[in-house]
Amino acid sequence: TVLSVAGAVAAAALEDKEETVRGAAVDVFRGGLVPRGDSETLALVISASASPLPAARQAALLALPFVSPKAHRFALSAIVARLHDSDWAVRHEAALTAGSIGDRMDDRMMQGLSRLEQDPEPYVRAAAKDALAALFKEDEA
Repeated sequence: TVLSVAGAVAAAALEDKEETVRGAAVDVFRGGLVPRGDSETLALVISASASPLPAARQAALLALPFVSPKAHRFALSAIVARLHDSDWAVRHEAALTAGSIGDRMDDRMMQGLSRLEQDPEPYVRAAAKDALAALFKEDEA
């Protein structure tokens, strides 16, 4: 379908070396131009989250909440992997994404976020704390 093609093109653009192209790709997802839960697009975004380019991994994590249903097992695995990323900006975005679509019942996610509370980067520590708070707050609502 046309929407699947749009998702595939936007997912490919997440790995572009140009920041403006990656940003435009994230905007496609943020704008709802690709339906949440489209399995082909979700697979492509998850694949981009493992790109060799840190900025592409970060862009994929930015797009993930607009593509993935909450607590989707493949999305959770991608987020958990990025919680251990060597790049602090990617870890930061992974923590934010975990707070958005993560699952408190996923031990790997909770351990990764708890570990990030001790990260050397203050932005990563803050994002981890916010993510944990968001995941626990959902249970209270």
